[in-house]
Parts: sequence; C-alpha cells; structure tokens
Amino acid sequence: MDYLEAHKRASDQITKEEGLIHNRITWMLTFQGFLFAAIVLSANSNVDHRLGALLRGVIPWLALASAGLAFIGVRAGYISINTIKKFLLDYEVEHKPSVKPPAFGNPTASTMGRMTSHGLPLLVILAWSILIVQGIAS
Repeated sequence: MDYLEAHKRASDQITKEEGLIHNRITWMLTFQGFLFAAIVLSANSNVDHRLGALLRGVIPWLALASAGLAFIGVRAGYISINTIKKFLLDYEVEHKPSVKPPAFGNPTASTMGRMTSHGLPLLVILAWSILIVQGIAS
C-alpha cells in the first residue's frame, strides 16, 4: 500500500469515527431531553405523589449514567482517531513519501473542536448532579 492509499484509508476511518461521535452526542441529547421533560412532568400535581417521588428519585441517576456512557463513547472515538493519526504519521516516517496530502489540520483547532463533544456530556452530568443534590437537600 502506498502513502496516498494509506492516507485515504486513514481519512475514511476518521470520517467514520467522527460520524459515530456525532451519533452518540445526538442520541444522548435526545434522550436527555426526554428525561428532563419526564422530571418536569413528574412534578405535576396530577401525578400520584408516590409515583412522582419515585420518578424524581430514579430519572436523574439514569440521566447521569447515560451522559457518562456518552462521554465514554465520545472519548473512545477520539482515542481511535488519535490511533489512526499515529499510524499514518508512523507510516509516513517509515516510507518517506514524496507526495504528502495535507495532514490532519491544526492541533489547536482540533482540540477546540473536540470541546463540544466532550463538554456536552459533562454539562449534562453537572445539571443532573445539581438536581440530585437539590432533591436530596429538599
């Protein structure tokens, strides 16, 4: 396999990993929206008091767990991307190609771009943690 083919394969695999990260974040945010709506509805005066209390006790823990799992999934995607990049850079050093397509962009921009996919699950975890603490304190 020549360098250009290796680069194409690496680029394709990175695109797939980024798609998986996108899907994980989208599903997490969708699920979290349903959970926030459920917790608000459980406080409705028409809901049986015992059922509402049970839901308010369980939903935040379920939400924390799902956000934690999403964060782990996002982290795994970026670990895979870093592994692919390292493979290609090692391949480049070993084969010293004369034609080199652009590498993977600016490292600072890459880190900044990852902040959203790492940060959203952490913000959701923080929000539910506050709700749990407030629920326990009440």
